[in-house]
Amino acid sequence: MIALTAFLFFLLQSSKGSIEGAVVNSATNKPIAGAQVQATRMPGGMGTTGTVATALVGGVITAAPPAGTIVRQGEGAAPVQIPPATTDANGHFVFSDLEPGTYFLRAFADGYARQEFNPRPGGTNSMTVQVTLAAGTVLKDTVFRLVPGGTVSGRVTGSGGAPLVNLEVTVLRNGYDPDGRKRLQQVGAAQTNDLGEYRLFWITPGRYYLSVAPSNRPMPGIAFFPGTSSNKYPRTFYPGVSDVSAAVLVDIQAAAELSGMDFRLVEQPTYRVRGRIVDSTTGQAPRGVSIGIVPRDPIGNAGMSMFSTPYNAADGSFELRDIPSGEYIIRAQLQFNGRFEPGQPRPIPPIATASVDVRGGDVDGVVVAFEPPVSVSGRITVDGKALPAGMRANVSLRPFVLNSPIGLPPRQPQWNPDGSFRIDQVPPGEYRVDACCVGGQNIYVKEIRLGSVDLLSHPLVVSGPIADSLEVVFGEGAGEISGTVRADSQKTPAKVSVVLIPDQRERRDLYKFTMSDAAGHFIFRTVAPGSYKVFAGADIEQNSWFDRDVLRNYEQSGTPAKVSDFGNTTLDVNLITK
Repeated sequence: MIALTAFLFFLLQSSKGSIEGAVVNSATNKPIAGAQVQATRMPGGMGTTGTVATALVGGVITAAPPAGTIVRQGEGAAPVQIPPATTDANGHFVFSDLEPGTYFLRAFADGYARQEFNPRPGGTNSMTVQVTLAAGTVLKDTVFRLVPGGTVSGRVTGSGGAPLVNLEVTVLRNGYDPDGRKRLQQVGAAQTNDLGEYRLFWITPGRYYLSVAPSNRPMPGIAFFPGTSSNKYPRTFYPGVSDVSAAVLVDIQAAAELSGMDFRLVEQPTYRVRGRIVDSTTGQAPRGVSIGIVPRDPIGNAGMSMFSTPYNAADGSFELRDIPSGEYIIRAQLQFNGRFEPGQPRPIPPIATASVDVRGGDVDGVVVAFEPPVSVSGRITVDGKALPAGMRANVSLRPFVLNSPIGLPPRQPQWNPDGSFRIDQVPPGEYRVDACCVGGQNIYVKEIRLGSVDLLSHPLVVSGPIADSLEVVFGEGAGEISGTVRADSQKTPAKVSVVLIPDQRERRDLYKFTMSDAAGHFIFRTVAPGSYKVFAGADIEQNSWFDRDVLRNYEQSGTPAKVSDFGNTTLDVNLITK
């Protein structure tokens, strides 16, 4: 018995492996001591099976696993966090006694950039690596190349030169949301001190906008601070303009400080917005309502305080003060005071919104009406037939506009064995319909419709009760596209981004993204039948491929590809060098 136990222990230990490597400075190639390396073991099957009817999210790598990763339902646990490792004086790290599987690793150190844009795990300048560890093996030479961070500093004063305290300075970059819409993305933020000074550090080198605006956060270390919740100082972009189109991009370089980025702000007139809240079902004023206001332009969210205001439950009236001219959305939310069953998700309080334009004067008579949420019913089929045994599917709704005032998480349905479903408590708004399946072979999203509306190309608009059924149709016959990235030189390019773009450009769900391996090989699985182009090596943000203007710059560099039912297409793709 003892011998058997020892033998089993030996087998268990021999199946484990290790990952080791180094963290170095990307500019000097010198080792970085004291760097932290995080490792996350991904669940089995992650990212290898399934069809997702939404664009994969790209842009910024943080401590989380790669965005857009698909987890098989019912296949074990969530990603497993491994205790972090710290590099020694030689920049060396090691993770021992690891189970076989795929691991996502990330390294960071003081003085180095903490964010990575347009990430390419394992690339020349990379803080992320993804590796697959076989049983009983040792993976060596895993190298992280961290980029020294940059610093930007300056001072914010009023028109008379006095320092302005507790204003928020933000670093913003041009980016794209998951639907390809241009957005300014916040990279960092800092509050001004008692001298009006600010300093932002460990910024990823690049070209950015600087913006300053009132802060609704308390100052650290100050027991009582009246704050600057008044919006008398408008959002201002460097070098002192209110319109981002007139702003100047500043160049933040690695291991360098960009100082003297000063702002002098001029007060602006502010106004009041008055109105009332009403329950459209009863016609009465609801009780327990919190109210806030945000700019309609998402960029403005970085430049104006969002705050609550007193609400008179007796007649539903409210008054918002210190509102500068602009276009806004008023957001009201009912407070949840009821009980909910243990183990069940907490109910989402109802939300109501109303648009308002402030044009150089007070605004009266705004009505914010709570409309009752609705149910959306539908059915999932595979080419018109019931789901086959072993196949699981999911449908969810998410707000069409990123950072929408609706602010709701994806809505999950209630399922029936015949494939019918119902999504309850859906408030008015516009939504993307997401669909995915697990367990089926060669399955892809073929169609999502509500009556005559194609929901793969248009949002679902909820403005009242919905009579039509939401039809989600999966198709059989998905194929594969594989190939090799080629360059003009004899050397095969390794680990470059490869993008599959459909001729049906409005079908965001058909776009696919991957990386070539060390030999330049790539593969796209579960590709819906149709015509595509493959692009390799373009050094641009992933979500920018959804922008037709961006795509136009690379159109001639794409390699055409066509997939038939259950077909496998192989091709060579030329590396984009511009």
